Amino acid sequence: MIYKDLKERDLAKIEVLGKLYASETGLTLKTDSIETVEASKEKQAIVIGITADYKPDFITLSDLRKKYTNVQSDRVIFQIEDKIIQDDPNTVYVDISNIMKIFVSPVKFIGDLDDLYMITLKVRNEKNMKDISTIRIR
Repeated sequence: MIYKDLKERDLAKIEVLGKLYASETGLTLKTDSIETVEASKEKQAIVIGITADYKPDFITLSDLRKKYTNVQSDRVIFQIEDKIIQDDPNTVYVDISNIMKIFVSPVKFIGDLDDLYMITLKVRNEKNMKDISTIRIR
């Protein structure tokens, strides 16, 4: 069994429109608006070029929680698609204009914590758009 400190993770930052963001920000960008992806050793980042008409509306996960949910607790686990975000929610930005759904679920199975929540973000992409229009009959 190996236990790793989150600070030991060596994920590349991404650069969008000249600003550096956590790698998780890339999960919420509109994929059809990405023109180029280049690795920059000097910036130690992945530089993402986007189309001129795409204007991402970046917001931190903390601000998203405050603005778009009624969760008052700071005890929140964030998830974008299937990836649990392990960075500080005050430093991870998402493109709110490309978020399709926000799911809020209380987490009740961990000890006596009454105020622990999971906030899951679903991005507007081809797969999710297809899934949302699927009718399931049981």
